[in-house]
Amino acid sequence: MVLVRPSLVGLDAPRTLSEMLDRFFKEAVRQPAVSTFSPAVDIIEREDEYEIDLYLPGVDKDHVNIKVEGNVLTVRGERKFHQEEEKENYLVVESAYGEFERVFTLPENADPDQIKARYENGVLKLFIPKREEEKAKQIAIE
Repeated sequence: MVLVRPSLVGLDAPRTLSEMLDRFFKEAVRQPAVSTFSPAVDIIEREDEYEIDLYLPGVDKDHVNIKVEGNVLTVRGERKFHQEEEKENYLVVESAYGEFERVFTLPENADPDQIKARYENGVLKLFIPKREEEKAKQIAIE
């Protein structure tokens, strides 16, 4: 079964599979695939901290914004499509591009004031220290 996009149906619709592929590739080059980009995330718990790794290949660290409000950590940014018309003619673009936002609710024992961020090899690493747990205090009766 061959699916034809509605814009291709009509008087100028291609008649053969070869014509359809030619038209598809010409349109794909003119309009790169743009979709919502949602970075993959790994969350690691250690004895004294949490680590959140966001995989952001092709994202410039200057296009990433990290914000904490209360116990909510938000990471926003954008992965931009870069095409140099004179040098390359893309036939197929499967990479996702666009703005992204990931929101995390921090656990009660997280210390949002001490979060550190590091960006290396396309991975944003957020280190969230744990607060020292308050120990129960024994109260003497007088």
